[in-house]
Amino acid sequence: MFNLFSSELFRMRKRAQSLMLFLIAVVLSGLVYGGFVIATKINPEAEGRRMRHAVTFEEYAEFGIVMSVGFFAGIMLIIVAAGMMGNEFSWNTLRPLVARSRSRVGLLTAKLIALGLYSIVFVISLALVVAGFFFIGSWVVGEPSGFSISILGDGLQSALQMLFSNLPYLTMAFMLATVFKSNAAGIAGALGVTFIETPVFQLLGLAGDVFKDAEKWGIAYNVNKFAGMTGEVDNMTRSVIVVVAYSVAFIAVTYAVFLRRDVTSG
Repeated sequence: MFNLFSSELFRMRKRAQSLMLFLIAVVLSGLVYGGFVIATKINPEAEGRRMRHAVTFEEYAEFGIVMSVGFFAGIMLIIVAAGMMGNEFSWNTLRPLVARSRSRVGLLTAKLIALGLYSIVFVISLALVVAGFFFIGSWVVGEPSGFSISILGDGLQSALQMLFSNLPYLTMAFMLATVFKSNAAGIAGALGVTFIETPVFQLLGLAGDVFKDAEKWGIAYNVNKFAGMTGEVDNMTRSVIVVVAYSVAFIAVTYAVFLRRDVTSG
C-alpha cells in the first residue's frame, strides 16, 4: 500500500487543482478580511473603533479561522475529496489503476490517507496565511496587533478541530463520487447537505418537537457544535461520536460499493 500512497501523493502534487484550490481559499479569505479592514478605515471614529478590534490578532481564532477554515477550506476540501475518485472515472484512469494495485482495499485506503494528509497541510497552511493577514491588517488600521504564540496556537487548534468536524462532509463527497462515478455528484451532494440540512430541520421543527430532537442526531448540528460555532459546550462527547459514526458509515459504504463494482464495464 505504501507504493499506492506514494503514487497518490505524487499525483496530488502534480495536479494544478491541488494548488489552485488552496490559492482560491487564500484569495477569498483575503478579500473578506480586506473588506473588513477597508470598512474600519471609512467608518466614523466611534463605529470604526469597534470594527478595528475585530481585525486585530486577538480575534484571529474567533473570526479568521471560522471564516477561512470553517467556510472556504471546507468547500475546497469537499471538491478535492470528490475528485479523488470522481476524476478517476471521468478521466478513464480507474481501470489501469485497479489493474496495477494489489488490492482495491489498498487503493481506497491509500486515497483516503492521502486525502487526510492533504487536508491537514491545507488547513494548517491556510491558517498560517490568515494569521499573516491579521498581523498586517492590524498595522494598516493603526491598532496594536495583539500577536501572541498562545493566540496563534489556539487558532491552529481551532482549525484542526474544524477539519475534524468536517469529516462527514469529506467522506460523503468521496462516497457519492465513488457510488455515482462522478465528482460532480460528490460535490453537489456534500455541499447540498452542508447548506440545506439546517434550514430543513428548522422548518420541520415547526411541525413538532420530534424533529427538533432528530436534528440533534444529524450531521450539521453536531458538526457546528463540535466546531464551537453554536456556543454550546455540553455533551460534546456525543457530538464527537456522531461525527465519527457518520464518517465511518460513509467510508463503509464506499468500500462496500467499490469492492463489488465491475470496473471493466466503466
